[in-house]
Amino acid sequence: MRAAVERIVAADNARDLAGVLAAYTDDIVWLPPNGDMLRGRAALRARYEPLFAGFQPHMAVEVVDARSSGVMGFAWGYVKGSLTPVEGGDAVPVDDKFLAVVRHEDGEWRVARLMWGPREDEP
Repeated sequence: MRAAVERIVAADNARDLAGVLAAYTDDIVWLPPNGDMLRGRAALRARYEPLFAGFQPHMAVEVVDARSSGVMGFAWGYVKGSLTPVEGGDAVPVDDKFLAVVRHEDGEWRVARLMWGPREDEP
């Protein structure tokens, strides 16, 4: 479960669209903090293509907890780093918390549902 999230962030940093999409299930549901819910890999491709064309991600993931029961599980934690515009300019900071629901299929864990938003100061 942990590896599924780590694989996405590594593929993000490499701007590896095929690697990113392979880390998600076919029926992925994305619940971003801003914008509409997305369903399926085709919808993710449409979001990732302009992201990778315009920015170089530099991110790290911290998985705080990951557990499973059977073929389903979850991982939650934090993603921190930046998105640097490829055309130049100031990097956009990233400091988010996430919850990923993962499913074991075809011999590996893949993210089936992903929710995230800005990290808030913790008590």
